[in-house]
Amino acid sequence: LYNVCLSPGRKSSSLFITAPTKAMDLTGSPDYKKRVGYISHMPFRAKGFRAVLFFTIIVAAAVFLRLYGLGSESFWVDEVFSALIVEEPIGTILDRIPNDKPPLDYYLQALAHPLGRPEVSHRIPAVIASLFTIAGVWFWARQVFGRRAACLAGMLAAFHFAVLHYAQEARPYSLLMALSV
Repeated sequence: LYNVCLSPGRKSSSLFITAPTKAMDLTGSPDYKKRVGYISHMPFRAKGFRAVLFFTIIVAAAVFLRLYGLGSESFWVDEVFSALIVEEPIGTILDRIPNDKPPLDYYLQALAHPLGRPEVSHRIPAVIASLFTIAGVWFWARQVFGRRAACLAGMLAAFHFAVLHYAQEARPYSLLMALSV
């Protein structure tokens, strides 16, 4: 029904699909792209593949930067306050939280508390929320401005000093950024 032909190009060969004809032109004439369909020799020509690959590289670098040295610094005053609240039973967390603090961060820290060292386990929810911030910024910029702007916005969200700094604290700032996006 349809013929798949290999057309020699200047640097590499290309495949193209043609409608059946009596005499097939295999010389790579200029009109072969105008036929039924053209398939490039590159396997990943899908629209947006490079942007998704770039996003994956950005997220991998962001994970490395957020986890590198996560438990090297001890808690500071506000983080100690959070750790003392979280180490109590989960049912008493809501009673111990001050009225002006968001309870979701304390519950996420309580879920992560058994994962290991307190300096690391209390900061893991902030790392995860920071990664959701990067993804949210990237998807929002892609919808509003396009793929190139999404790549730039994802890089800014991944490597900005404040986002990186708050991702390594056991405080609700990263969660606030993730929920704001």
